[in-house]
Amino acid sequence: MSNVRDICVELLTNVEKNQAYSTVAFQNVLQKHQLDARDRGLLTELFYGTIQRKLTLDFYLKPFIEKQKKMELWVLSLLRMTVYQMAYLDRVPDRAAIYEAVQIAKKRGHQGIANSSMVFLEMCNVPDSMGFLLLKMNGNA
Repeated sequence: MSNVRDICVELLTNVEKNQAYSTVAFQNVLQKHQLDARDRGLLTELFYGTIQRKLTLDFYLKPFIEKQKKMELWVLSLLRMTVYQMAYLDRVPDRAAIYEAVQIAKKRGHQGIANSSMVFLEMCNVPDSMGFLLLKMNGNA
């Protein structure tokens, strides 16, 4: 698992699932993965930024996920991290954030997102993108 965003999704999921201390979990991940300075910086920003803005990110996502009967925790972590990038990181293009989210979902076997990667690359509005993303995950779009 060398993709920084994939590592971040795993870390966010672990912290929420196990009620782990974020700083301890983060340090363990840094020790486990040999990341260069640039990747460490991105991981730090994505992880702590997503945690810091969790309530706001959930506000963006709520209209689209409240109808979900059951959503795997890693999918919610992935959506939060992706919305964080789109809403708060000017240096990460929306298309890159969406593309990486699609690749992570594809790797984890979520074909509803993976089959729609070209459509996702066309979208840049945070709420609209996430709504469409969730519709595709459920096969409704």
